[in-house]
Amino acid sequence: MACSLGEIKRLLASRKPESSSLQRQKATENRSFLAPARESERKLQETENSWLEREKATSGMLARWHGRWASKP
Repeated sequence: MACSLGEIKRLLASRKPESSSLQRQKATENRSFLAPARESERKLQETENSWLEREKATSGMLARWHGRWASKP
């Protein structure tokens, strides 16, 4: 089927634009095999952050109480 350049341009112009969900689906189709690694990486980062937060909270609490214990006769 030989189409002229004008026909091709007209056909492309008459197409409906893709919905954002369809664009997203097409974009993620090719990268689906990378998703599990990113997910586990994110989980690891979350656990590391939560550990840090717990550590800070614990040391902060101990520091507050230490002042009270040290001041008692």
